[in-house]
Amino acid sequence: MSYSDAKLEQVAQDIRDFAFERFQNEKPVTLSRFCIMFGVNRSTIYTWQEREPIKSALEFLMECQRTDLVEGGLENRYNNKTSTLMLQSNHGFTDRSTWQGNNEKPLEVNYKHDPAKAAEEIIKAHGMMRTGDAAVDIEVE
Repeated sequence: MSYSDAKLEQVAQDIRDFAFERFQNEKPVTLSRFCIMFGVNRSTIYTWQEREPIKSALEFLMECQRTDLVEGGLENRYNNKTSTLMLQSNHGFTDRSTWQGNNEKPLEVNYKHDPAKAAEEIIKAHGMMRTGDAAVDIEVE
């Protein structure tokens, strides 16, 4: 089925209005909720996602969602684990930290699976430990 430019513009405006209203009222901003409220299938939105003005409306929705997740996590409106999972899944966030070893080269660590095990391996391999922003040499037996 083909949709007119006027119809796509109306859907895009509905997406922007929905995202902004939800964001202002500190309610979760999700494409699924939009689809339910407006009676649109997600597959239809995905079909249109590369077409303007839908593309920019979806980018706006995702920016509202990202900001809501970050701020909601910081303000304890959302469970931090849920916010982190959604930010990783939908917005490219990763858990990582930079450590500096004896050779003074930064070492980037990805904590996706087991942070405690990753830290233990780094300490053993590089004889160091992170304390705040300072890397401190330690003895590991």
